[in-house]
Amino acid sequence: MRKYISIVILLVFIWNLGGCALLKLREDVRFSRDSCLLFGEITIVSPYKKPIIVVAYRNQNGAVTIADYAVLSGSGQYEIVVQEGNYEIFAFEDQNGDLSYSRNEWAGYYGKPDKVTAQMGGVVFGLDIILRPEAEYPGPVFTSALKAFSGGNRKPSTSAGAVANLEDPVFSAENGLAGFWAPLEYFKKTGCNIFFTEPYDSKKTPILFVHGAAGSPQDWLYFIKHLDRS
Repeated sequence: MRKYISIVILLVFIWNLGGCALLKLREDVRFSRDSCLLFGEITIVSPYKKPIIVVAYRNQNGAVTIADYAVLSGSGQYEIVVQEGNYEIFAFEDQNGDLSYSRNEWAGYYGKPDKVTAQMGGVVFGLDIILRPEAEYPGPVFTSALKAFSGGNRKPSTSAGAVANLEDPVFSAENGLAGFWAPLEYFKKTGCNIFFTEPYDSKKTPILFVHGAAGSPQDWLYFIKHLDRS
């Protein structure tokens, strides 16, 4: 009798687990359908070479609500996923790594700033921003809003070839599996990129490791650590 009870409990647990996963996938599909992609290019000639934060946010009478943000390692293209609505886009070089803008940091708006209208299922291109040593307009206050939105942890850079630490929890197997059931949520949290484990060296031959849909970069840690680098 106990054996059958255990089997029933196990089946109920599996059914609930599958139901939760399907519910998460359904929510992700709905979010994807209702979302809009924003594309643009950042140009910066700063000598500091620090990460660049690009933020899309709502500004209602000075009250800032973060929609999404992206991280770049330098000049290049960015993409941000937002829901339907009107947004402003601000970018700054995060010289002290605190996820907040300081007036001495290189920065810039899209426009002056201009409102960007995002429609369900839409795509907006050409949202280019030039970062300058002193912004022409005071930057929005992100001191608490951006930190709260990111959970205090900055996203990985989406610049191709960015150097990453594969021990970072964002690359964990658990996070990779979660991305299988909620791919758009995973994309917003991690982005999509080809990461380097060390700075590019033209004298070396790059080896590209690709993980599966439910996998993660950490699946390759053993092989990377045991490569013959001679």
